[in-house]
Amino acid sequence: MKRENLTKILLVLLIAGFSLQAYADTSADLVFKTYVPKATAIKKLLGGSAPITVNPDNGNLIGGELKAEFELDTNVTDENQTFVMTSSIQTQDGNVSGYDGSGNLLFTNINNLPSSSDVSEALSHSGNNCNVIVYPVTVTTTSPMTSEFQAGHSDYGNCYIINVNGLDTGKVTQSVNASPISNTYHQTRDTAGTYRAVITLTAVND
Repeated sequence: MKRENLTKILLVLLIAGFSLQAYADTSADLVFKTYVPKATAIKKLLGGSAPITVNPDNGNLIGGELKAEFELDTNVTDENQTFVMTSSIQTQDGNVSGYDGSGNLLFTNINNLPSSSDVSEALSHSGNNCNVIVYPVTVTTTSPMTSEFQAGHSDYGNCYIINVNGLDTGKVTQSVNASPISNTYHQTRDTAGTYRAVITLTAVND
């Protein structure tokens, strides 16, 4: 009789011991993970189709300031986040880059398109081109963003590289100088019409 009671007591103690071990951990971790992809937004602030008049005597721009301004927003603020500013112009042979090897901007007459040889003459500042005018430009950015012209980029050709340098929101502005590059405008060879260049800003996620 005493042995039977002892067995029961031991069983109770063993069960109690297991029960205590089961409740020894009072917390547990469950980890949730999600991924936020790289995202950028580009908004045009200034620029567009409103024309500026050219002085027929010397090719100077009159009647206002010709510039393109973009606002950038990105969630990628490291040094690898870049934007690329490119340009294009129309010619008889199709669209080509609108920047020359020094970052100046070409404008072509869309009512009387120039030939590829006219563009080449304008690029060399020979004074023999027709319906192509070249103007210097200045590209500025919100600090600490930076811009640098790169000739012959492997993917984008002649272009401006914009680095955000840790900034998540900023502006990029390209202003066209009022006076054309010497020997790229001529009173009679550059016929009347609308001269145009298209500026494009693209986000590049490395």
